[in-house]
Amino acid sequence: LANTVAYTENNTHLGVLHHVWAATSLFYLEHKLTAGLDDIQWWALAWIRVAEVARDSQYLKRSIGYFDEVTKYWDDSTCKGGVWWDRKRTYKNAITNELFIMLAIRLYGATKDDHYLQWAKRSWLWFRDSSLIDSDGLINDGLNGTCQNNGGETWTYNQGVILGALAELYLADNSTVASDPTTSSGARYLDEGVKIADAVMHQKLAAGLLHESCEPDCNNDGKQFKGIFIRYLAYFTKVLPPRYEDYRAKYQEFIAQNAETLWRKDRDSLGAFGVSWGGPAVSADAISHTSGLDATNAELWLQVSPVARSGRPVLYAKVLLMI
Repeated sequence: LANTVAYTENNTHLGVLHHVWAATSLFYLEHKLTAGLDDIQWWALAWIRVAEVARDSQYLKRSIGYFDEVTKYWDDSTCKGGVWWDRKRTYKNAITNELFIMLAIRLYGATKDDHYLQWAKRSWLWFRDSSLIDSDGLINDGLNGTCQNNGGETWTYNQGVILGALAELYLADNSTVASDPTTSSGARYLDEGVKIADAVMHQKLAAGLLHESCEPDCNNDGKQFKGIFIRYLAYFTKVLPPRYEDYRAKYQEFIAQNAETLWRKDRDSLGAFGVSWGGPAVSADAISHTSGLDATNAELWLQVSPVARSGRPVLYAKVLLMI
């Protein structure tokens, strides 16, 4: 919803964001004690985005609190670093560490506090060298007991969040997105991201569309994964400088193809998006619809087709609130 408000320049749903903030205030301390350290980082990233859209720094307070909590679980004594997925310290997985990089660099962008930038760079270097990225260029689920890639599923969201983090790291090293990558140290982040994005397009598609291995029977987590990938692919695409124009064009076309196809083939009688973007619409609910909304928001933001100039994204948001 925050992205829809921003990309459409329509504040219709801004009040909903304020309502969620107020309604969840009593759960803040409870959220900080949840078993999984990935969940609270999703909340933290959401409130940073709301702070940007609403132009209100009060929302950053929770994000900073969540970040401080997660840093307690960075552990150099196992696998030479990284954040544990859970408070019992049983597993170091990809998504928790990707979110940690993303949260750190987003807090740096919001506060300009170098503390967060240093955490972001440190955690990315660990992630890059950890073996989580496999020989095919995709990110597996986590590390095994000997700190090696466990060969787990290469969920699309694991490929997406890191793209967003790499885009933000690039921006932190460059004053504008038009900086010359041949003279910028930030180009190394873009090169890593291109490898991952291209690996997805070679290995995670069905009939040219983004595909999750669990389709059409994904659980509530899996229903959201593709939208997360598309959201962060759009972030990554947006910052690519002129030298990467071929990649920008390819990623824009891919995003548009997914958004247009799900609009034509993956809507139920209420207009809600289902799990499989090539259709037919099955298992449509608020979660699968939000995932589709990420795709349409991405298309809107990049302004790559007539959908970007229509009123559809606002309609999508209205459907979400009805589900």
